Amino acid sequence: MKIKASPQFNDGKFHNINKIQINIMDNLFGMTRAYLCGDEQRFPKSAPPVQTLNLAALESSGDLGVTWLGHSTALIHIEGKLILTDPVFANRVSPLPLLGPKRFHDSMPITTEDLPKLDAVIISHDHYDHLDRDAICSLASRTEVFYVPLGVDKHLRGWGIPQNKIVALDWWNNSEHRSGLRFVATPAQHFSGRGLTDRNETLWASWTILGRNKRVFFSGDSGYAGHFKTIGDTYGPFDLTLIECGAYSQYWPVVHMMPEETIQAHQDLRGQLLVPVHWGTFNLAIHNWFDPMQRATKAASVQGVHILTPLPGEVISIPHAAACQKWWLSKGI
Repeated sequence: MKIKASPQFNDGKFHNINKIQINIMDNLFGMTRAYLCGDEQRFPKSAPPVQTLNLAALESSGDLGVTWLGHSTALIHIEGKLILTDPVFANRVSPLPLLGPKRFHDSMPITTEDLPKLDAVIISHDHYDHLDRDAICSLASRTEVFYVPLGVDKHLRGWGIPQNKIVALDWWNNSEHRSGLRFVATPAQHFSGRGLTDRNETLWASWTILGRNKRVFFSGDSGYAGHFKTIGDTYGPFDLTLIECGAYSQYWPVVHMMPEETIQAHQDLRGQLLVPVHWGTFNLAIHNWFDPMQRATKAASVQGVHILTPLPGEVISIPHAAACQKWWLSKGI
């Protein structure tokens, strides 16, 4: 069985390259006090703006274009093919549809029903803010291949996705799409699980997409560690990196990066353009909702990193993308 043969799998669980500890219980008092008594603006004052996705503009973006749809969901146009990352279209990210973190926006740039045929969907791990059952089922008939880390395929099969549409990979394994694009499951430093008893029973991953002329990296969720440099040395330079930049905290620094670490990860990857993801969509941490971009753009400026911070739905054509507005600073948001 592929799972039991994985170097990452031991004693019935998947493990990170580095041994990490998430000491939530040790910090429970401090975390609770921060949640209840903190003065951070964790929610926008009003719904942030969203652009309706112009599919024609994305599909005419040359060899590489991207539109961020919110959180870690992005639609990539690479060498004529459409790839969707971590499709989450739910209004709340929770096992209970009426509870859990609620989306900041009144709507998404596009619905699952309006998306065109997808050449591939890539999934980083099985947390609810990255794996949305309803979205997966809605996209199934229009998605050629779902690329997932080991074990996540079990979720998809349980939801009725045919096995011949699913490719499950371990870290450093790859699969060639019929178009010639190559998908590589690369390491991340995180964890997995959708319930109280399935912690780390499925693998988590970042993804490298290799085209004939273009290369894209998608981080999924990850703390900062040496794997970024290893990936950059192996597959870089990257024309585009989509790297998490949000939901960080001093209470869990090993599984989510601080914004300055996002910039460092991009440099380790030898990335050219950085579009941060995993921010500005759900309240998942104890920081101002706009802090990720404030800190990331400041660090990028200091380090000379090319960063773009588009509105959800805004089309970025690479390498000809224009500078984005700091929309999160707009009055009234």
